[in-house]
Amino acid sequence: GEGLGLVTGKPLNIKAESLVYFSDKNLFVAEGSVEITYRKSRLLADRVEFNEVTGEAIAIGNVFYEEEGETLIADQAELNFDSELGVVYIGKLDLENNHYITGQGIEKIGEKTYLLHKGSYTACNSPRPDWQFRSSRAKIHQGEYLQAWNTVGYVKGIPVFYFPYFVFPIKTDRQTGFLVPEIGTSSSKGFNIKNV
Repeated sequence: GEGLGLVTGKPLNIKAESLVYFSDKNLFVAEGSVEITYRKSRLLADRVEFNEVTGEAIAIGNVFYEEEGETLIADQAELNFDSELGVVYIGKLDLENNHYITGQGIEKIGEKTYLLHKGSYTACNSPRPDWQFRSSRAKIHQGEYLQAWNTVGYVKGIPVFYFPYFVFPIKTDRQTGFLVPEIGTSSSKGFNIKNV
């Protein structure tokens, strides 16, 4: 192959308690408090196998990855530092502008496009969000919209609707269409839901 497209002046750095290089496989195996930095990204994990030719990395245990406004936490991840694509297993992804995704599988298939397998989406940064959508499968076009299949909408943990196919805007600009529910309480109205 062509090899990792390293940018001149942007070194790839690997730090770990143990670092072994297998020259016949072009493979670094790093263990213990692993940290890899490259361009504007940083990967932390308990163990990382990194191929210097393909740019592919397998990170296992306490995986934390950040890059330009995105933060990822997972049990395991397969990433490519060259293409900046990858797959995450049992993870949580925080995107720009308060978009939060969790899933058994999260796959980055384009610069701002993700596939979600058995997961959830919300704009609430809370362990128990005011609202969320849970789907068997979804495609997230960051800054555009969410397409989801077999979706259940939850408000305060209570299922309120089901759609076999669902499209939800996740733009930051105003537009027409489905509005995100606002949940609140007041002394005059009690518990209330707006924009439903």
